[in-house]
Amino acid sequence: MKRLVIASFILIVSCTGLEGFANAWDAKEALALFCALMTFALHIRHTPIKPLNFGVCLVVGYLLLHPLITPPLISSNPAYTAIFDLALYKPLAQLLIYFLFFLAVSSADFSKRDIKNIINTFCLTAIILSLYCFLQFFQLDQFHTLITTGNAPKTDGKLITATLGHPNQCGIFIASLLPFVLLRSKKATIIPTIAILLSQSMLAYGGAVIAFAGYLFFRGTRAHRVLLIALGLLGSFVAVIAISKYPFLSSGRLTIWSSAWDLLIHNPHGQPRLITGYGMGTFVFLVGGTLEHPSRYMQNDALQFLFANGLIGLGGLIFLFICLLKKAIPFIMGHKEAMVFMLSFLILLACSFGSFVFQVEPHRFFSVFLLGYLFNLTRGKQNA
Repeated sequence: MKRLVIASFILIVSCTGLEGFANAWDAKEALALFCALMTFALHIRHTPIKPLNFGVCLVVGYLLLHPLITPPLISSNPAYTAIFDLALYKPLAQLLIYFLFFLAVSSADFSKRDIKNIINTFCLTAIILSLYCFLQFFQLDQFHTLITTGNAPKTDGKLITATLGHPNQCGIFIASLLPFVLLRSKKATIIPTIAILLSQSMLAYGGAVIAFAGYLFFRGTRAHRVLLIALGLLGSFVAVIAISKYPFLSSGRLTIWSSAWDLLIHNPHGQPRLITGYGMGTFVFLVGGTLEHPSRYMQNDALQFLFANGLIGLGGLIFLFICLLKKAIPFIMGHKEAMVFMLSFLILLACSFGSFVFQVEPHRFFSVFLLGYLFNLTRGKQNA
């Protein structure tokens, strides 16, 4: 199973498009879902699924049953109502497949050699993607795969996409791999760091800062940790104030967020949906399709999850993550290999508040693997 995960990761990252798909993201999504399902199928042939935390089952159960408890979206056109109903089931299928993938990873027995091979794969991927970015910077790439929808063609650093279709997603993904490169060779981090700078993505810059600061946090002294926490809080405060005072810095995100929030608490067609949300897959119909550049994504995964699943869904997810942190951190502090897995996920989590990293590939496949492995650690039976 571990070899299949490594092969799947490489395939999903390198895939730039398949015939019949609108763009690279759709092709990567189909390939990632297939690989996730095959990983689960291969795992259960040889290893039983270990018991899950009741809270995980409860939250996933709520998400899967969510369409049954959420008031349906009604349109004056019956055809649109049918489309609204069908739109709920694609993300539900994706959720189920990735939940099975999560089960396989969280139940697997990883040896030290397995973890070493996985970390080396992540490092090599970061280096190769970065070198590809260098080729694109000098306009030597004949396989350029920029996403042509929305505002991507106008994005700063639009040539720097590697195989990921957009400079933001490229920079963020490389930043999430930085902790693994740091672990293996601090000198080698100069290569992905330059690639991140070339992407001109502010989110990727923030991810890189978290990578270096987080590595120092976990490996440094208590004084280092106190200083980094203070600087982190100060930086977050300054960023919030700057975006509030100068909305143009958000690149239109504030407009999307305010529209979605208004619809949650002031539903013009019925009761507010803040408690249960509108259902997964509905954002594009209710908000995304009305924008100047129509989009499936809210550019904020947490807010889009709230829009879809309400306070119940988001609250359950936050509670699970806090429980995971509480259980995993004591183990992580004494194991540097485990530490970089946590740090990598935290980078993706931080960037998700200004992007949609948990909704596109390979970020989503990578994130579920990281979460599955971290949950695996809480069982206390790993040798990482």
